[in-house]
Amino acid sequence: MTLDFDNGDYSSLVGQILTADAITAKNTFDAKEVVKPASFSSDLDELVLPAKSIVVAELK
Repeated sequence: MTLDFDNGDYSSLVGQILTADAITAKNTFDAKEVVKPASFSSDLDELVLPAKSIVVAELK
């Protein structure tokens, strides 16, 4: 996927990422934090997102 930010004055992306080691990972009552949000940031020169992840981000 290619994202084009040429029409804006943006230099970075910050937000939260939700991912885990395995695509079948899940939280249970015994393992409550297998899948949990973490901080995420990147410059826009080369934005690489991990497979099996969800990102909520803001352009800065």
